[in-house]
Amino acid sequence: LLSEKEVQSFAKDLGVEISPEVMKQIWKSTVEHGQEGVSFTRFPLLKSKLGAEKELRRDRYRKVLREARDKVRANLRAQLDTKVGLMGHEIRKAEEAVRKVEHSLPPLAEQERSAMTDAELTSKSSSCRSMVEDARLVASSVQKKIDELPNGFAEKDQEDVKDLLVPDFRVLAKQMGRLDLRLQRVENLCHRFKSEVEKREKSQLFGARLFAVKVARLYAARRGRSIRQLFREMDANGDGTMDSQEFSLFFLSVDREILEE
Repeated sequence: LLSEKEVQSFAKDLGVEISPEVMKQIWKSTVEHGQEGVSFTRFPLLKSKLGAEKELRRDRYRKVLREARDKVRANLRAQLDTKVGLMGHEIRKAEEAVRKVEHSLPPLAEQERSAMTDAELTSKSSSCRSMVEDARLVASSVQKKIDELPNGFAEKDQEDVKDLLVPDFRVLAKQMGRLDLRLQRVENLCHRFKSEVEKREKSQLFGARLFAVKVARLYAARRGRSIRQLFREMDANGDGTMDSQEFSLFFLSVDREILEE
């Protein structure tokens, strides 16, 4: 027969600490009536009781650890809620910057843009590109702050912090993605308006070139000049090249009736 002291010693060998209350319950269920200890036939029952008590103690220990971890995570969540809430304010600032860029765009309707002067369209296009760059800087600053959300916590809490931030990062990524799409659209429109300005300038330059050639040929015909003689006349300093000043002075000296013709 195993005495109570021997049962406690056996339990320690199994890694089970038995309180007096638990010992009473085990003793009552494993010791047969009229016996003074645990018999050999009841030994398997004793082992199962001790094994069950061991698992119960493990469960209680895990529960304590889980409750402690839940408490830590709740505290971390409260801190993260504050930081994520500030990110909402930062994103609204970025959205306002994008909204300003969208409002600064030239009219989308081609008919309305056609009514604008070249200077107005150029000014609008340049202003748009400048504001896009500013909005990009604001968006980059916000993204950097989002990436830094896990910072400022103890190293031992980093795994929990990153796990808690997963749903927040998902929401913030969607918001920043929508901002990026809006900025890309504005950038594409700015590029289109810039191309339109360049197209207008090329068209005007081509027209001016044709006019200059026509005037120069008419002048040469009226004065009986060959192309070589005309060039020498336009090259005022005779250095063999004609700069912009010489070119302008020549056309200023041309008779008005030739220009009008």
